[in-house]
Amino acid sequence: MSARVIAAVERIAAARDGGRFLIVSHGGPIRAIHAAALGLGVDAYRRIRPVEPNARLSAVCVEDGALTELCPAGRIDELLERDQEERRKAAAQPPSPAG
Repeated sequence: MSARVIAAVERIAAARDGGRFLIVSHGGPIRAIHAAALGLGVDAYRRIRPVEPNARLSAVCVEDGALTELCPAGRIDELLERDQEERRKAAAQPPSPAG
């Protein structure tokens, strides 16, 4: 199940090309996504968090096609603020020779 869930999230992320998207799921797939974002196997993550609630908001970052960061609901505003700052900095850079 974990491999299928992670593959689906990676396909969705690749199709969005850096955009934001929402995934709604049950506890098992949520656990798989969180574990992957933390670089853990589901078995190791289950020892840390034995129960994953179904009604939970969290953010996961995807970089170069891999889940890289888990951000609990209480820190999503920080994550979005950091993302906006990075986008502002990138927009302020002069264009490349290719345009």
